[in-house]
Amino acid sequence: MSDRIRDIIAKADRMQADRGVYLQHCQEVRDFIYPLAMAVNRVETLGQKSNDKVLDNSGETAHELLAATIVSTLTPSWDDFFGLRAANEQLNRSANVAFWLEDAAGRMNKVFRSGRGGFSTAQHEKYLDVTGMGTAGGFIADRPGRGIIFNSVPLRQLLLAENADGKVDQVYRDFKLSARQAVGRWGRKCGAKVQEAASDPKKEETQFRFIHAVEPRQLLDSGKRDRLNMPMGSEYVCVEDKHMIDEGGFQEMPYSTPRWTKRADEVYGRGCGMKALADVRMLQRTMKVTIRGGEKMIDPPLMVADDGVVGPIRSNANGITYYRSGTYSIDPIKALLTGGRPDIGEEIMQGVRTRIDNAFLKPVIQMIRKDRMTATEVLQVTDENQRILSPYTGRLMLEDLEVMIERVFGIMMRGGAFLPLPTELQGQTLVIEYVSPAVKSQRVARARALAQFNEITAPMVQMDQALADNLDADLAYRDTADALGLPKDWMRDTDKVGEMRQARQQAQAQALQQKQAMEGIETAANAVRALPALKAMQAGGADAAA
Repeated sequence: MSDRIRDIIAKADRMQADRGVYLQHCQEVRDFIYPLAMAVNRVETLGQKSNDKVLDNSGETAHELLAATIVSTLTPSWDDFFGLRAANEQLNRSANVAFWLEDAAGRMNKVFRSGRGGFSTAQHEKYLDVTGMGTAGGFIADRPGRGIIFNSVPLRQLLLAENADGKVDQVYRDFKLSARQAVGRWGRKCGAKVQEAASDPKKEETQFRFIHAVEPRQLLDSGKRDRLNMPMGSEYVCVEDKHMIDEGGFQEMPYSTPRWTKRADEVYGRGCGMKALADVRMLQRTMKVTIRGGEKMIDPPLMVADDGVVGPIRSNANGITYYRSGTYSIDPIKALLTGGRPDIGEEIMQGVRTRIDNAFLKPVIQMIRKDRMTATEVLQVTDENQRILSPYTGRLMLEDLEVMIERVFGIMMRGGAFLPLPTELQGQTLVIEYVSPAVKSQRVARARALAQFNEITAPMVQMDQALADNLDADLAYRDTADALGLPKDWMRDTDKVGEMRQARQQAQAQALQQKQAMEGIETAANAVRALPALKAMQAGGADAAA
C-alpha cells in the first residue's frame, strides 16, 4: 500500500470522527422532520419504516414548503435563472458581446432545464437537505455520450474541509458500492478482492467501501495539460483492497456543498430543522398525550364492582355483560370520568406548530393576502420577503449555484458547445448574473426607485430644467431595461445609438440650414417685390420737398 493511499484512508477516518456529534444532531432532524431521507449515522434495512417517531407531521410539512419555495425562488425549472456578463461593463454595451453572452447563457440554461441531466430532481433533494440539516452535496459529472449529469450526494457520504477563507476546497466522499457495481463502473481498474467478488454470483452484491478524494493540487507542471496536472486532483481508493482505482483531475470543483447557515468555527452548516427540532419533539410528545386523553374520553376506563358481575365484561358495541340483580343499589359497571381536557392539549400544540412554522420561515414565504391588493402592495410584500430570505439565498448562490454554473460553463466551453468567442471577450473575466425571481424582485426595486425619483423631482425640473443634467439618462434607461429583464438583442449597441444620433443631428442641421436658406430667399424676394413701392415712396417724397 502506497503512502498516498494510506494518507487518504487515514484522513477520511479522521474527518468521519470529527463530524460524529454533528451527524447525531442531523439524525434527530431526519427522524422527526425529514423521515424520507437516508439515515445519516446508521445503516438501515432497505424498505424499513422511517417515520415511526412522527405523530404530527407539521414539521415535515413546513420543511417541504420551505424547500419548494427555494426551488421556485432560485432555480425555477420553467425559466432561465442566470445570465452572463463581462466584468468590464464597457464590453457589455457592445451588441456583439451582449449577443454572445445571452446566447451562451441560454444554451447553459437549457442544460439545467433538461430532464436528461436530472438537475431539477437533484436540486430539490439538495434543498431538502440544506434547509433541514444545514448541509447538502451535489456532483456535476461529464458523461461522454450522456452529457452533463447532476447528482445529489447523501449527507452521510460527505466529508468537508475549508481553506483559510472559509470556502470548502476539499471534499472526500465516503461511499459503498457492490462488487458488481464497482466493476461495472471501473472495470479492470478495481482491485483483486472486488474483481474476485464480482466474478462470483453469490458474492457479487458484497458491499465495498470507496473514497473519492477531491482537493486542490499543490504542484502543477505548467507545461502539461493531462489529467494529473489539472487544478483539482481526483483519486478513487478502495479501502478493503488498499488499492488506488483511478487518479485524475478536474478543471473545476465538481462538488457543490451549500450550507444554510454556519458558525465561524465549524465546517458543516445548520439548517432550519435544527432550530425547530426541540419544538417538533415537544409536538410529538404533546400529541401522544392528547391522543391518549382523547381515547379515554371516547372509550373511558370502567369501574367494576369486585363481586356480582357474571362472566367477562364486554365493552364492545352491543356487548352484554351479566350481573346478579338486586345485589347493588347502583350500577355495578360504570365509566371512570378522568376529567381529561384534550382541547387544552390541542391549544398547546397549536402554539408549538406556530413556532415550528416560524423556524421554517413560513410567515415569510406565504405572502399576506388581502381581499384586494394593488400591484404596488404585492411588490412591497415580495421585496420584504426577499430581503429576509436574502442572507440564506445569497449563501446558496455562492456555495451552490456559482460552483455548478462555473463547472457547466467549463465543460461546455471545452466541448465546443458555444458560438466562437468574440475577440473582445478573449482573456476577459465573465461574471454570473442571476435572473431568478428572488433577484428580479431586488432589481425591479431599482427601476421602481427611478420612477419614484422622476415623480418626486418633476416639479423641480419644471422650475429649472438644468437640474436634469445631473442624471445620466442613457445609463438610467439601459439599467432600467436590464432590471426589467428585457432581452439583450432588443437594445441597440451604444456605437449604433451614437451613429443614429449623429445622423439625426446632421439631418437637423441640414434642415435648419435649408430653412434658413429658404427664409433668406423669401426675405430677398420680399425685398425685390417691395423695391418699386419703395422707389415710388422716395419719388413722392422728393416732389413734396420741391
